[in-house]
Amino acid sequence: MNLPGLVEKILWFATIGATAVLLLSIWREGLLGKYKWFVSYLGVRLAKSICLLFVPFKSDAYAKTYYGFEILIWILYTPVLLELYRLVLEQHPGIAQAGRKLVQYGIGIALLVSMITLPLDLKKPKHDYVLLHLFSVVERNVALVVVVLLLLIVAFFFYFPVRMNPNVIAYTVGYFFYFLTTTFVLFTRNLMGVAAIRTASLAGIIVGLACFVYWIIAIRRKNEALVPRAVAVWRPQDQKVMVAHLDALNASLLHMARK
Repeated sequence: MNLPGLVEKILWFATIGATAVLLLSIWREGLLGKYKWFVSYLGVRLAKSICLLFVPFKSDAYAKTYYGFEILIWILYTPVLLELYRLVLEQHPGIAQAGRKLVQYGIGIALLVSMITLPLDLKKPKHDYVLLHLFSVVERNVALVVVVLLLLIVAFFFYFPVRMNPNVIAYTVGYFFYFLTTTFVLFTRNLMGVAAIRTASLAGIIVGLACFVYWIIAIRRKNEALVPRAVAVWRPQDQKVMVAHLDALNASLLHMARK
């Protein structure tokens, strides 16, 4: 095994260990119920990594195991995003409800676009494996929509000075960078091929491991209290005005939802 391959394997095992430690830490802090979909997502990823250790590489069983777990991970994208929107917008349930609809419509549109564009993609050369290409097309489109939806919630987080607990901040920021890196690796594989995948994959594992370490350190029971946040782009007096506008929008959306 060459040095890059050895480093990648060591980092992969380190990521498996960090995922297990993070899940154990969340359980010990009594936060499983609060972040149940995040925990489910991590649990499926951990199970996938462990199962693949015992399946021969480049075998049919390996492919079936890999893609089976990937489909489960796709399914979890929606509840994880809904959970993020609910937690970040905890003080503004009207806006959170609108955000949930946005997530559901966004994922639905991504799947629809995948089905519509698949026949066009299959007309291109080098697509002998239809199911494999279908998987890649859906994965690419869903990942792109999830990144956009994450950008929206992160933009809200950095733009509006709403109160939020430090655990939600860690969850949101960490998951954004984690998923952004995962999507970068995916697009590198689809657009640049095998030649670039090793470097991109290594970078993805390093960033992912850093996110797990960050979550292990940051997500604690003591960090569940809401804390005021200042946003650098606004002056203190303007921040109060922005929060007032946000509260008014939230009240309007709640009123519309009750009709």
